[in-house]
Amino acid sequence: MMRTNDLYRSQHNFETGIRVEDALLSIDQARFERVSAVAFCGIVELTGNVSNYYDKAQALRIARTVSGVTTVVESLQVRARTLVPRPAMSRRRPWSISGTRNSNQEWTASSRLDPSTG
Repeated sequence: MMRTNDLYRSQHNFETGIRVEDALLSIDQARFERVSAVAFCGIVELTGNVSNYYDKAQALRIARTVSGVTTVVESLQVRARTLVPRPAMSRRRPWSISGTRNSNQEWTASSRLDPSTG
């Protein structure tokens, strides 16, 4: 059986969590759309994903400024960026170069490419 005081506390905790989420979304909805806030007796836990460490630090700063928040527990994850693979570059050259390298690492062209040996 819930007492009136317990009901007030649970409603107050819910409202504190909502105020923190609203404060984050009012700053930038795209950056903090995956962040959730759960409150209990003034202690707020931030969970979810952010794209970089700056956003993580800013979310903590914003949560601390909300009224009713005494402590912020951070459980945010920084999302690993997914790299889009580039298409493999062809290692073949459009023309063929034949020749050898001498001991000084200089390229010596074959007679096919040397116009003077014609």
